[in-house]
Order: sequence, then C-alpha cells, then structure tokens
Amino acid sequence: MKKTVAVLLVVALAIICFGCSKAPTPLGEADVTDNTTVAEVETTSVTQDPSGLASFVGKTVKDITDRFGMNYTVESYSGGYYISYDNQPFAFFFRDPENIDGAMYAEPRPSDEIYIVMSGGMGVTIFGDIRIGSKLADLEAFVGETLEIEFNEMEGDYYASFIRDDIKFVVTLDDNNLITSCEVRDRAEF
Repeated sequence: MKKTVAVLLVVALAIICFGCSKAPTPLGEADVTDNTTVAEVETTSVTQDPSGLASFVGKTVKDITDRFGMNYTVESYSGGYYISYDNQPFAFFFRDPENIDGAMYAEPRPSDEIYIVMSGGMGVTIFGDIRIGSKLADLEAFVGETLEIEFNEMEGDYYASFIRDDIKFVVTLDDNNLITSCEVRDRAEF
C-alpha cells in the first residue's frame, strides 16, 4: 500500500506541477481539452466525462493516442512506465496484457493496456459529480460509505481508498479534506 501511495503522490505532484503553468479555473468550469492539430484526433472536454478516470482503465495505448494524439512523453516510476501529455492532466500507466507480471518496457505498443490512471488536475472527474477539488464528505455521500483516512508518514499526506465496479480508487487529501489527486487501477493491481 505504501508503494502505491508513494507512486500516486510522486505522479500527482508531477502532474500538479505541469498544471501550475495554466491559470486556475473554478471547479465545475474546468475545460481540459486537447487542442492538438493531428488529423482525426478527438477534441474533447475530458473533465466532463461522467465515467471519470476509470473510463480509461482497460483501454489500449492506441485508444489513448487516437483520442489525445501522438505528442506524448514516456516517464518511468518504480519500474513502471506511463504516458503523459503536456496538455492533459493524466498519467496513463501501460503494460503488455499478455505478460502482466513480466518486465516493463519504455516503448508503448498500440496493443498495451492502460491499467493505472492518475491525475492531480483540478476539476477532473473522478466519477459522477465528484471531481478533484471536491470534499471528502461529498465523495463519501456519493459512494454511500464512510472512508477510512490514512496517513502516509513518509510522504506526509492523507489518503482514502475504496473499490467500485472492480476499480480501486485512491484519493489524496489536503489538510481540509479536499481531494487533491486520484489514482484508479484495475482489479489485477489490488
């Protein structure tokens, strides 16, 4: 669990840092769009997707590049690799679906699956009306349960986790119990 939280925190901080160069927008009005000019690439407001971050889990690298384009970078963290875009608040961790326990590699292939998605982008939909920037109490009301808040002494922050529809959600919280980032992962990664 500590490793998962550490990965979430490092990636979330990196994503937040990339997002700091943009002017903040009010919660609910964020419009994170892909403005690339690559032919046939969808231009969409991904923050408004009611399925939220979990909608990317199980997609392929090709699905991601078809939607957001080929202008991505590949970063590594703790033995895994992820795709990120300068103009999107996501980290898409990928792996070979035929060799999920095997060695990771730095070059994504179109058939690789997305198995973890992280974001620290203010206003990004976690699911439903719950977004990064929402209160933990709103999340608890939405999922219908009180979530246990845990403290990561190594990172110095709080987090809570829950499972919904075979997807594990881990949200990082600030001192006011506002959600500052979210990680979603598929069942094989619990």
